Amino acid sequence: MSIQSHDDFIQQERRRRLAAERLLAQKSNELLEANRQLATHADKLSYTVIEQREENATLAGENQKVLAHLDLATKQAGKAEQRLWDSLEAIGDGFAVYDRNWCLVAANRHYMRLFEGIEDVGLGAPYDLVLQVLMDEGLVDIGDANPDDWVDEMLARWENRPVQTTVIKLYNGRSIQLQDKVSSDGGMVSMCTDITESLEREAAMREARDAAEAANRAKSAFLAKMSHEIRTPMNGVVGMAELLLESELTNEDQIYAETIRSSGESLLVIINDILDFSKLEADKMEFRPEPMDLEVLLLELLRLSEASLDGKPVNLALHYPIMGQTGFITDQGKLRQVLTNLIGNAIKFMPEGHVTVDVDPGTPDAAGRSMVKITVRDSGIGIPDEMQAHIFGEFNQVEDEMNRKFEGTGLGLAITKGIVERLEGTLTVASDLGKGSHFTVTLPLEVDLRSSSPTALPPAPRTLALCGYHGPTAEFLTNELASLGVRVKTVTPDEIADLDTDAVFICTCLPEAVQIQISEVAPTDLPIICVGTHAHTPKQLAARCKAHLSWPTANADLRTVISAIQPRQPSQSDTAPLETLRMLAAEDNMINQFVFQKMLKAVEMDLTMVENGRHAVEAFLDLKPHIIFTDISMPEMDGMEAAREIRKLEAEHGLPQTPIIAMTAHAMEDDEDRIKAAGINHYLTKPFKKSALMDALHRFAPSEINLTQPDEG
Repeated sequence: MSIQSHDDFIQQERRRRLAAERLLAQKSNELLEANRQLATHADKLSYTVIEQREENATLAGENQKVLAHLDLATKQAGKAEQRLWDSLEAIGDGFAVYDRNWCLVAANRHYMRLFEGIEDVGLGAPYDLVLQVLMDEGLVDIGDANPDDWVDEMLARWENRPVQTTVIKLYNGRSIQLQDKVSSDGGMVSMCTDITESLEREAAMREARDAAEAANRAKSAFLAKMSHEIRTPMNGVVGMAELLLESELTNEDQIYAETIRSSGESLLVIINDILDFSKLEADKMEFRPEPMDLEVLLLELLRLSEASLDGKPVNLALHYPIMGQTGFITDQGKLRQVLTNLIGNAIKFMPEGHVTVDVDPGTPDAAGRSMVKITVRDSGIGIPDEMQAHIFGEFNQVEDEMNRKFEGTGLGLAITKGIVERLEGTLTVASDLGKGSHFTVTLPLEVDLRSSSPTALPPAPRTLALCGYHGPTAEFLTNELASLGVRVKTVTPDEIADLDTDAVFICTCLPEAVQIQISEVAPTDLPIICVGTHAHTPKQLAARCKAHLSWPTANADLRTVISAIQPRQPSQSDTAPLETLRMLAAEDNMINQFVFQKMLKAVEMDLTMVENGRHAVEAFLDLKPHIIFTDISMPEMDGMEAAREIRKLEAEHGLPQTPIIAMTAHAMEDDEDRIKAAGINHYLTKPFKKSALMDALHRFAPSEINLTQPDEG
C-alpha cells in the first residue's frame, strides 16, 4: 500500500470517528432530555396521585356525613310518620287513604273498626269492594233504596270535583258524615265523622226554638186579644167623660171628670203601645206604601203637638229646605207613628226650651230613591252615655232623679225602632246630659214622581229683615232665603223704625208691648209679615200685617209671600248716602291675602285684614263689620273657634248676627257640618273664583250697603 493510500485511509477513519462521536453526543443529549421529561412527568403524576388521594379522602368524609344526615332524616321522617299516625289514631274520626286506583293503602283503627272480622277489607282492597261489603254485611241503612244503585251513586260521587260531603246512616242508627278530597297524586283521602250527637243537639235546639216561638206567638196573640177587649170599654169611659165635661158641673165634679178622662187616655196610650209591640213581635204589622207629602205631615204633627205643651214655654220649629223634595212613597201611618213618638218624647222630657225637626230630603239615586234624614232635636234633660243604647229596649227607661216624674211604659222607642227597621231604615241617638238630645231617623224613601217640585222664585231683588228670631231658626231662615237670592238680616225691635228692607218678618213670640211698639214705629211703606199664632198678635200689629203666616210655616206659603214682595222705592226725602261696606277678613297666608284684596279691588269698602282668628275676635267689637271672611286653618285660633267666639260676643252685647263666610280647603261632608255648627253662614272652597266671592258678598252683605262696582278704567 502506498503512503498516499495509507494517509487517505487514516483520514477516512478519522472522519468516521468524528461522525460517530457527534452521533454519540446527539444521542446522549436526546437521552438526557428524555430523562428530564420523564422526571417532570413523574413529578406531575406524583402530585396528581396525592391530590386524588386527598380528594378521595374528602369525598369519603362527605359521604359519611351524607349517610349520617340521611340516617337522621330517615329517623325523623319515621318519627313524624309515627306521630301522624298516632294523631290519626287518637282522633275519634275514621281516616283512610286510597291510591290513584282507589285501592286502600292506609287507614286508622276507627275506620277499620266497622269492618272488624271481615277479611276482604284490608290494605289493598278496592273502594268498590269496600262499598259492596257495606251492602252485603248490612252495615249501612239505605232504607228502601236498591243496594246496587247505592253503590253506583257512591262511586259516581268520587268522580265529581269537588267531591260532595254526604251523610250515611249505619245499622245501629249512628250518622256518619263522609268528607273526601282528591290528593295531589290522584288518590283519595277520606274522613268519616260521627255526627249523631250533633244532629241530636240540633234537633233539640229546633224543638226548643219552635216551642219558644209558639209561646211567643201565643203571648202576642193574648196581648193583642186583651188589648182589643180592654180598648172597647175604655173608649166608652173616655167618651162619656168628655161628654160629662161639656155639661154643667160644679168645680169638684169638673175635677173628677177631668181625672177620669186623663186617666182613661193614659191607659189607652199604654194599651196602644202593648198592641203595637205585640204586632211587631208576632211579625203581624202590615205596611202599606202610599204617596205622601213629608213636609205637610211634619207640619200637622208639630201643630197637633202644640196642644200637648200644657202651657210649657217650648218653641216648636220645622227646618225643611225651602226648595227640597217633599213627595215620597211610604207607609204614611207608620211614619206618622214614628215621628209622633219622637216629637212627643222631646216635649215630654223638657220643661222649657225648643224642639226642632231638621229634614234633609236627600238626592234621588238612579232607582228613584232618596236617603231621607229626619232629626228631632230638643234642649231637654238629655240622656247619659251609658243609657243611650238601653232606651231602645222593651220596657226600658232611664231611671234617675231627673225623669222619675215622667210616666210611660218604656215601649215607645222599642216600637219606633222596630217600625223604622222594618222600613229598612235606622234610628240613632246622640245626647249631651243636661243640654238635650237629638234622634235621627234615616229612611230610603221612593220619590213620588207625580208630586210637583218647588218652583224657583221669579228673579227680583229682595231684602228681608227678621225680628224676634234667634239661634238655629234664625240661621236656618237666613240660609234658606239666601239660597233663593233673598238678602236677609236680623234686627232688634229698636231698629224697625229705620229699616230700609223690602219687608220685615215679625215673630209673634215677642212680648205684646214690643209688638205694639213695632206697629207704631215701623215705616208706613214697610210691609210687615207676622209669623206665629193669630191669638198672640195684638190688634195694633195685626192691622199693619200684610200677611200672616202660621208657625211652623209651610214652604209653599213662604214662597208665595216672598214672591209678592216688591222692592221698596226710596222716599224722595231720603238723600242719605249709602253706607260704605266694613269688612273683616282673617287669612294667615300672605299670598292669599294679596289675591283676596285684588279680587275685591273694585268694591268700595273699608277692609281690615288680620292674620289669625284671635286677632279677628279682638277687632270685632271695635270694627262692627258688616261681613266677615275667615280662613279655617290658622295659627293661634282657627276660623271655626273665632266664629264661635264672635257669636258669643254678639249674644253678650245684644248685636245682630254678622254674616261669616269661611274660606277653606276642607271639602269633606263632615267638614261642612262642623263649619256650619260653628255658626258660619256659608263657605267657599279654595281655590275659588272671583265670581263666587262676589256672589257671596252680594248674598250676605246688608241691603243698605253700596256694592256697585265702578268701571276699572
